Amino acid sequence: MRGFLGLVRAYLIIWWYIMKSISDNLFGSSLMAGSLVFYTVNDSFMKSLGDSIPFFQTILMRGAIVFLCLLIASGLSGALSQSIGMHDKKLIAIRSAAELAGTYFFLNALYQMPLANLNAIMGVLPLTVTIAAVFLFGEMIGWKRIFAITLGFFGMLLIVRPGAEQFNVYSFYALSAVVCVTVREMATRRLSESVPSLMVATVTAFSILVMGVLGSLTIDLQPVSIVDLGKLLGASTFLIGGYLSSVLAMRKGDIGFVAPFRYSGLIAAIIIGYFFFDEWPDIYGLLGIVIIIFAGIFTIYREQKMLTRRSDRL
Repeated sequence: MRGFLGLVRAYLIIWWYIMKSISDNLFGSSLMAGSLVFYTVNDSFMKSLGDSIPFFQTILMRGAIVFLCLLIASGLSGALSQSIGMHDKKLIAIRSAAELAGTYFFLNALYQMPLANLNAIMGVLPLTVTIAAVFLFGEMIGWKRIFAITLGFFGMLLIVRPGAEQFNVYSFYALSAVVCVTVREMATRRLSESVPSLMVATVTAFSILVMGVLGSLTIDLQPVSIVDLGKLLGASTFLIGGYLSSVLAMRKGDIGFVAPFRYSGLIAAIIIGYFFFDEWPDIYGLLGIVIIIFAGIFTIYREQKMLTRRSDRL
């Protein structure tokens, strides 16, 4: 066991020095790709628990682990001791509510939909965030981004296919999760830069834990096997790793360079779905995935190009 831990430690040290020696863009893109793979592995653990542990019990147990870890990290960093204004408190409340609803819809869809299809639907988030920014913040977009957004939603329709046999209530859950996460991202954008990320994450984790506690009062808790407990610990570990990696990724390198690597999670979802859940998207689903990736990356590229032009003018 000591030998194994020594190898892991040596690997992490070597990886860290390699990452430090490359450019910020490559470092950031590696973190972004890693974060989405972490999120996808967390999703796969949660999906595998769908038949053995009740829904709210799963949320309760994972929520307790994640909240405890974030609480310790926040306490050590002093994030929770910082005072924030009423405006930011309202935004954190809105963000937490959106996260609650998004978690409910996403996990219900995850238990019933192919992993790759659900991740592809969530891949339209750069498009929905762009649309929300137009209506809420008055941001301007050109015809090229309008075309990319339209194309991306067409790709999503190829996956959910309204009217087809596989279109059901869980397809609505997936779309509802997109709406909730879009609201969460909009609230996050309006937060003051002085608000610690760990504080926001800890408050959100606490709200999800409360949902798990209240929901568990309505069900009969089931005994958890060692295997399932290991899956819960794995899900919690990868979820925390995904969050921390994504935060670090957005602080390293140019956003326009780093953000497109979020679609690495889709590739991981296809691979994990095939090998562990015997899932493979049909031709329409694969076409929809390709279209969503293209539209999302193009939208991010155009948005970053517009921001660069604005800064040059200033």
